Amino acid sequence: VTEEQLQKTLKLCFGGIDYSAKIYINGKLVGVHEGMYIPFEAIINDFVKTDEENTLVCVLEHAPIADPQPGYTSKTRYLKARFNYKWDFAARVMDLGLYEDVTVTAYDAVTILHSFARPVLENGQWKVAAQVEAEAFRDTEAVLTFDLELNTAGGPVPVHAEKKVSLRKGFNDFEAEITFEGETPLLWWPNGYGAQALSPITIVFRINGAVDDSVSHSIGFRTLEFIHADGREDALKYNVVINGKRIYLKGTNMVPLDCIHCVDEREIDQRLKDVAEANVNFLRIWGGGHLESEAYYRAADKYGLMILQ
Repeated sequence: VTEEQLQKTLKLCFGGIDYSAKIYINGKLVGVHEGMYIPFEAIINDFVKTDEENTLVCVLEHAPIADPQPGYTSKTRYLKARFNYKWDFAARVMDLGLYEDVTVTAYDAVTILHSFARPVLENGQWKVAAQVEAEAFRDTEAVLTFDLELNTAGGPVPVHAEKKVSLRKGFNDFEAEITFEGETPLLWWPNGYGAQALSPITIVFRINGAVDDSVSHSIGFRTLEFIHADGREDALKYNVVINGKRIYLKGTNMVPLDCIHCVDEREIDQRLKDVAEANVNFLRIWGGGHLESEAYYRAADKYGLMILQ
């Protein structure tokens, strides 16, 4: 770590710890972690030394002692996949370890905690409604920019939007509406009904013209509604309609890919490609398994797979 880096905010992140741990830097306790699906994050400026080696230690503790099926949700006390403790399709293999990246990132003033960009169709015209949740490390002015590469029949069309924002130390929420009159995006369709057109979007915070943090997504432009099945208006609305077309759901239940949590992007991509080639268009992610990775949902977007989480 250089002196220059230490002038910024250094954030340590363990993307996935299964299940509990204590984190040390240079022999000093940084923090304690519990929960399989919650990242561990900490500001580490006070723990690191500049221009010499730093030692990061993660001491994993034992997995919780639990039953696979306690019978009552109220008796489940641990954020850990239930099937680790044995299920009809799985051995009793209690995972323990790190399963996502470990990173240290230097921020000038702000980091993006969560972002979402939703396509909205109003009066025949598409737009994108964006939400950004950010953590600011000091009060400052910033520019929040959105760059969308709209996928159209005539080729990609760049769309740019920005707004000046005032960051206040702590958590900040922002909303923006991105419009592109006169342009019609290609639509995203479920597997078997058309192509899976996706439009990349990049969201950036700039401080004094310099990029401080950014994230990228891909957006599928589509409408979704639920209607009654033919002749049964007294029933619940279970008929899925995408882009105005009724969809025949061809689905399956999907349990975790492995007893040991799989986050390998190539493996996930290949499995979901196989699912699409089997003419499936709808997946139920089984509740006793994992919260799947971002790679899983990106692959679902790419292969036209609708998800029931």
